[in-house]
Amino acid sequence: MKDVWKATRVERRVQDFVRRRAFKQLLSVPWIHFRRTQSEYLRWEAFSLWVRTVMESEDRLPPAVATALTKKCPGFVKAERPDDQPSLLAVRLDEWIHNRTFARIKQDGWLEALLFYSVRDLRSQCVWAHWERCAEEWGRRPPSRYPSFQSWFRTAFRYDLIPEVSIRRLATAVESYIDWFSFARWVLPVLEYDSELPARAAVEMNRRLPGFLEAGRSFAGNGRKTTTTIESRLMGWIENHHFPEAQKERWLEILRHRVQDHPRYARIVAYSDHWERQRPRTHVRIYTSFGRWRRAADKYTEGRTRVG
Repeated sequence: MKDVWKATRVERRVQDFVRRRAFKQLLSVPWIHFRRTQSEYLRWEAFSLWVRTVMESEDRLPPAVATALTKKCPGFVKAERPDDQPSLLAVRLDEWIHNRTFARIKQDGWLEALLFYSVRDLRSQCVWAHWERCAEEWGRRPPSRYPSFQSWFRTAFRYDLIPEVSIRRLATAVESYIDWFSFARWVLPVLEYDSELPARAAVEMNRRLPGFLEAGRSFAGNGRKTTTTIESRLMGWIENHHFPEAQKERWLEILRHRVQDHPRYARIVAYSDHWERQRPRTHVRIYTSFGRWRRAADKYTEGRTRVG
């Protein structure tokens, strides 16, 4: 029987330090800017892997790849030695991308967050898995014609990464789950503190989760309840009514894990904690709308983290 690997105490401390640092950097930039930059980074990462795969298969820099490099990375081919080992050229390409395309991100101090959350992104993991498969197959038998980057990139997203569920379906479920989690975090304070829901919150609750308030009247009365208990029951109701396929097909735990690795999930947690600290503890009858709350969460930032 093989030993199960476990991180040492020092390794766990390092992992926690890296996670906290990435989380702090994540909160230094609005969500829409981070998301746009992350999508751009993932495309560059895929381009670098495509270049590396073709070069290692050919053991040289083919003209088609050189043309693509010249177009996307002006000056790179001239500045490097194309006859170097493909793996070395691939490393220098990664450095070129970081230092040129994402130089401003590095200067602003959130490149580590970009790398940390991109590694955990489903798109990135599909690209890496596709790269490994191509490297193995092309290493044994190079294709008569290599796919263009665009074709290779599209194929990567169809990679069968998780047996229980397709990547496209899982990615859609992750975004939907985070939206529902945002809603839960928005309504949680009034379920916890208020004896009667403000009109706006009650209307939203009945529209989005019909039957929940009737099934759990105790949530809105008899004083304060345990936050963890309320959130657990609320998310349980959401999972039962909006993610029954994930439960039935046994990929709900995979979904939860992917959600918790998502940078927007981390931001929602941070903003909801901040909002709760700022919110008066009295029974507030005027309650901000969910749409406004979600927009504020996406724009929420904390102090800039600059790297010296």
